[in-house]
Amino acid sequence: EDTDDFVSQIYRGVNLTVQRPFNRFRRIETSLSGMAVSESVYRGSFYSQEFTQDQEGTRYYFQPGLALITDKTLYGYTGPISGGRDRLSFDVAFGDLQYRTWLGDVRRYYNVRQRYALALRGIAATSDGRDPQYFRIGGPYTIRGYEYGEFRGTKIAMANAEFRFPLIEQLRLGWPLPLALQGVRGAIFFDVGGAWNDSSA
Repeated sequence: EDTDDFVSQIYRGVNLTVQRPFNRFRRIETSLSGMAVSESVYRGSFYSQEFTQDQEGTRYYFQPGLALITDKTLYGYTGPISGGRDRLSFDVAFGDLQYRTWLGDVRRYYNVRQRYALALRGIAATSDGRDPQYFRIGGPYTIRGYEYGEFRGTKIAMANAEFRFPLIEQLRLGWPLPLALQGVRGAIFFDVGGAWNDSSA
């Protein structure tokens, strides 16, 4: 093709969130959002370098949500070192957009000899309805080694394992400047995951 499309979406709205703790580590979270989404499609030609804009209009919807959260994470100076965190959430949208979305996020941290840590994470999400949400994964915070958002679909599943260790405890330079480098950590990781749609199953 000699043309390409670029989509611009602007979200405007308000959100109300109420949290009710059951104890020190577990809480339930309810939310209600009212949103307006404006979408524009820019079509450009590779040869003329000119763009035309098609205004798709504004869509309005309400999104109530419910989430159960458990958080027993213990943090060190470089991040989580022990414990874990779970989040199970459900959101539904009414109005010009209609969908249902479930998401589960489980994280575990294991401390090894005070200076080393093993971090595990698993995420699964699915969205259905007339206008299902699309999830994007890929990039440094989800699946490393791929472009940001390279995988896209209404369903995703991914897992990460990371072993974190001290790389440079302390390094001092006396010349040409008295510089000190300390607390640098390294990591060995393994990521796996994918995204797909019902139609591609």
